[in-house]
Amino acid sequence: MDQFSETVATNAFLVDMFPILQYVPSWVPGAAWKKKAHHYRKTLQDMLNIPYNWTKSQMAAGTARPSFVYSQLDANKLLNPDEEHIIRWVAASIYSGGADTTVGVIETFFLAMVLQQSAQSKAQKEIDAVVGHDRLPTLQDREQMPYVEALLQEVMRVYTITPLGLPHLVSENDTHHGYFIPKGSTILTNNMMLYNDPKVYPQPERFSPERFLASEGNSKQKDPREYLFGFGRRVCPGVHLADASVWLACASVLAAFDISPAVKDGTTVMPSGNFMDGIISHPEQFECNITPRNASVLALLQKS
Repeated sequence: MDQFSETVATNAFLVDMFPILQYVPSWVPGAAWKKKAHHYRKTLQDMLNIPYNWTKSQMAAGTARPSFVYSQLDANKLLNPDEEHIIRWVAASIYSGGADTTVGVIETFFLAMVLQQSAQSKAQKEIDAVVGHDRLPTLQDREQMPYVEALLQEVMRVYTITPLGLPHLVSENDTHHGYFIPKGSTILTNNMMLYNDPKVYPQPERFSPERFLASEGNSKQKDPREYLFGFGRRVCPGVHLADASVWLACASVLAAFDISPAVKDGTTVMPSGNFMDGIISHPEQFECNITPRNASVLALLQKS
């Protein structure tokens, strides 16, 4: 996924700006990208073939666990190469589309909780009032936790992992507000600009989950998830699964743990808050303290 993120990043390789360079031999100075492309191609083929072939071998041994690939192979005993090719690619797309983005949001959530201690405390108080200390939150609790919901929305807005969305190709010539966009153009969504538009989010530089809570005289501001998962018919097909997974993970962490800045030699060490380059932008490595909130939670975790 790191290779994919690097490859599709804007202007990551000179050949993206000057396509004629694709014909330059790999031994020419400055064409190291071509060797990297061959290496990345092998990684891609491994991601397509190794899990697929492993599932087939598990099925032959009678030890396969339920999965997308298993269900397709079990329902279609006689597949031609084209059909197998489709199954490989769909399976890889499902995995790659959800794994890195979900992990990225959860990483970012931990960063935000280190930096936004008061917001963390408010969310924990809400969870305690709804759930108590004898269990972890479930999706059935979600509607009763508006602040937790608003907190995650603000994390996704302020610390977005997709500052330029995902690139898409224009399938036909188009004109937008008088600007001609030829077929084959790559379109990127400037999510970072959308999330920091003061007309949509007043004081966008301020971390404030309350902006997503309706109060007297104030209406809720636009949900950033409307941008995060894409637009129109190209919206992420796993949007509901990803949203539920992130909510469950983050709500459970808040219920069970306190997240605080790391301390070294008696000095509090705050994260930089910077993000790495890439189409999926992960926070730079940081340290933090993660401690169980109380004995009841610790016993619950040990039991589970």
